[in-house]
Amino acid sequence: MFKQKYIEYLKDVMSDFVPDGYTLKIVEEVGFGANIKPNEKFTIYVYVKFGVGNKQTNANNIINQPITLSAKSEAGDFRVASEILEKFFLTYSKTINTIIDGDKTYTVWNDYNTPNVISSIENIGIVQRVTVMMFGRISYSLNLLIGAKYSLSLDNVSFTQYTLIQPQRIYNTQATTPQKINSNYGGVELDGSNIVFSFSLMLDSSAICLKLLDMSFNGGSEILYVKTEYSPTIIYNGTYRVTQVSNIHDNQTYDNLLNITLMKV
Repeated sequence: MFKQKYIEYLKDVMSDFVPDGYTLKIVEEVGFGANIKPNEKFTIYVYVKFGVGNKQTNANNIINQPITLSAKSEAGDFRVASEILEKFFLTYSKTINTIIDGDKTYTVWNDYNTPNVISSIENIGIVQRVTVMMFGRISYSLNLLIGAKYSLSLDNVSFTQYTLIQPQRIYNTQATTPQKINSNYGGVELDGSNIVFSFSLMLDSSAICLKLLDMSFNGGSEILYVKTEYSPTIIYNGTYRVTQVSNIHDNQTYDNLLNITLMKV
């Protein structure tokens, strides 16, 4: 069952953020084993509550599932529990992950808000605890490929993963339809073809962004290496030449955007 596998996934990834001397327990809110023992001063409980899901508009086999994580903090404080959820948010929100359930492979998109302390101190047994909440939504599918990971490189050795905005790859052809003798229609012949890859990118201080920013001012000729990963087994690598760079500043959000067009070499 997907929900149980997702809870196991949360246990696995959040365990990396638990400091020495503390224990993390993650359980479904309506499940068994959710009672906090009075003497568990250094145990943090995270209750997982799945809301009412629905199917995505464009695909009836993608399920959008609201989710709430409620953490009962360590005794006498809340900073460890809050930090665990904060690190999970920073590392895994807006990312694509794979969950395997026997012969089934789910693709999951995590989308969480930042954690927030929402209650005053509670007396549970002999210790005092605080509740830290985090709300989100996950989208999962059994057979569809949801999203993609994009990595860019200037040297085809060191790749950096970027969040590309509206990436679009198009295969173009220059087609002609010469009329043949004794034929009622023109057959298609290709005089040429190319692959164009376009996207937008938030400007940061990385070497790639600064190189592209410089091109928008001074021009030049640059090669970019692009790795596109749809799943651990579906990965495409390509060599592209930069053919267009535009530098846009949004006066409302103060974002600096680079609009990039590449053509495959």
